[in-house]
Amino acid sequence: MLLSFQFFRQLFKKLTPWELIITGKRFSFYDLDDKRKLIWLDYLFSFIIVACLVASFL
Repeated sequence: MLLSFQFFRQLFKKLTPWELIITGKRFSFYDLDDKRKLIWLDYLFSFIIVACLVASFL
């Protein structure tokens, strides 16, 4: 889980100027910590990270 998160965090950082926000703990489309709207890459990478977590339990 941590390796997949770090990999996607670094990839996200190269593609965008922001930090990756895991969307599972957010209930809005705006992040107050980073003061930005969530983009589609936040959702895509969050889904992939959660899928890796679920696959590691199987």
